[in-house]
Amino acid sequence: MNIEVFLLNVEFLQNQDVFATKLRHVSKERREKINRLKNQADKYRSLGAGLLLERVLKEHFIDPSNLVEGDYGKPEVPGSDFYFNLSHSGDYVALVIGKCPVGIDIQEHRKFKNDIPKRFFCQEEAAHIGKKKTEEEKQNLFFRYWSAKESFVKLTGEGMKRDFHSFFVDLKNDRILSKDKAEQLAYLMEYPCLENYTIMVSSEDKPDNRLFKSIYYKL
Repeated sequence: MNIEVFLLNVEFLQNQDVFATKLRHVSKERREKINRLKNQADKYRSLGAGLLLERVLKEHFIDPSNLVEGDYGKPEVPGSDFYFNLSHSGDYVALVIGKCPVGIDIQEHRKFKNDIPKRFFCQEEAAHIGKKKTEEEKQNLFFRYWSAKESFVKLTGEGMKRDFHSFFVDLKNDRILSKDKAEQLAYLMEYPCLENYTIMVSSEDKPDNRLFKSIYYKL
């Protein structure tokens, strides 16, 4: 199965003339969502997400107005084997598409409190982070776990409603497992293509490694 990841740098939207022009190119619902946001950086990312999604959908001959809310409110294309998911962080928006349910998460690296792994991760995952010698190593591993978990709950559509303790991230074998490791829940892919960012994708079916793509978009 082919999986494609699209990345969009949203810095160009910081130009207010460009922002105003591009805002007219997204749906009414997206514009209303953007206008409700108070943080300007969130507005850039939300607009970038809307632009990227509509561009890719149209390239696959899908009318964005046909999207419906599936389980847990996750947008989907009804009666189709076209699946997608969006994420944004820092200056980037990330979009994944595939022929099975998928989830993506992008995280810009930043400092985190040392108690967070114990609060949110399985004991083995938190211990793995704690064994790293430098703060940079701990930070990198923390975001690999966090992004993997986010990508999985976005695949299912549950989001933060699902306890991060309830499943295990097997980074060594690129899998998401049940907490007791008896059942594989999803396949996991990492895209190490941006410095100071982590990008993880979870998919229901096994991907074809030969067909992985990471594409940068300019709108």
